[in-house]
Amino acid sequence: MRGTRPSYAEIDLEALAANYALAGRLARGREVIGVVKADAYGHGAVRVAQRLASLGCRTLAVVTVDEAEALRSAGVETQILVMGGVHDVLEAERAAALGATPAVHRSEDVRLVAEAAARAETVLAVQLEVDTGMSRMGAPAALAPEIARQIAERPELTFDGIYTHFARADEVETEPTFAQERLFAGVLDELDKRGIAPRQVHAAASAALLSGVGLPELARRFNAVRPGLMLYGIAPNPECGAPELAPVMRLVARIVALRRVAAGQGVGYGASYRAPAERSIATLPLGYADGFPRHFAQTAFVSHRGGDVPMVGRVSMDFVTLDLGDRPAEIGDEVVVFGPENPASRLAAAADTIAYELLVRVGARIPRVIVGEEV
Repeated sequence: MRGTRPSYAEIDLEALAANYALAGRLARGREVIGVVKADAYGHGAVRVAQRLASLGCRTLAVVTVDEAEALRSAGVETQILVMGGVHDVLEAERAAALGATPAVHRSEDVRLVAEAAARAETVLAVQLEVDTGMSRMGAPAALAPEIARQIAERPELTFDGIYTHFARADEVETEPTFAQERLFAGVLDELDKRGIAPRQVHAAASAALLSGVGLPELARRFNAVRPGLMLYGIAPNPECGAPELAPVMRLVARIVALRRVAAGQGVGYGASYRAPAERSIATLPLGYADGFPRHFAQTAFVSHRGGDVPMVGRVSMDFVTLDLGDRPAEIGDEVVVFGPENPASRLAAAADTIAYELLVRVGARIPRVIVGEEV
């Protein structure tokens, strides 16, 4: 990318389309809700949302009203589920004005959004999250039918959907997920008895969708899925098995400095790395201000000219250094931090974290460049 610092994230929207198509096949006729929270996992929510909408995605999911507002301001007209809900009168009014679909987690939320809808003289769609074992957000399963009744009885609201979130769908052990499914099915049974029928019912995110975990006898109860990470070409863990996924982000930096150092010479702050022999050290314009974990030093590898190269020395605010050994290199050489050549999951393992965190940490100083567009 010319005219700016030589570090950037390439975003391949064709790969996004391929992953969305895979999600559709795995969903087997269920609606695919595209999760674009956290700036589409660091990929740029507006462009990702626009592309998903163009592919026929009818519902997008975010966490905050601010995220929904950014999409509406960019002209995204699809349904936007705000999974984090609203927390005060102003947020509720903003959600109503945007025509967003806030999640509700307790009776107080129902009152808040209903009163906001009444003031806006509109009917607001809402969805109810049910806590079946995550112990994080959502109405306790025992209270969910009563909250569902409250939603259904408010003329200012449309009961658009109900969902839960699996805590352990990315594990080999399936019983914890089955237990959550059974508890959620019990809530749905109670709604059936009361004649309450939300439009959408969903539970499976990327892990459950890829692994296929779920009780066959309950499959008919769900009519939507909610993939996030897999849309961006990464499986939640190797057990999910997703060879067809195509990474959407390729984080690239170009070498901005090269030097030969003598045996024993220190590199970086504190001289925490000392060259074991004479070798070449390359500098990349990336640092912890760009979301690069400091503990990558001495643990992570990047890809240069098709081969692995270790990061050495401390990660500083704006730069990292590589030990090239005696590999040939030039100023301006491309180094792939993660992407198809060096999977984000592999790099994340070196930092004892997960690929989700690496993606969303890619900072605002790193421009997102759409593959195929002139820059």
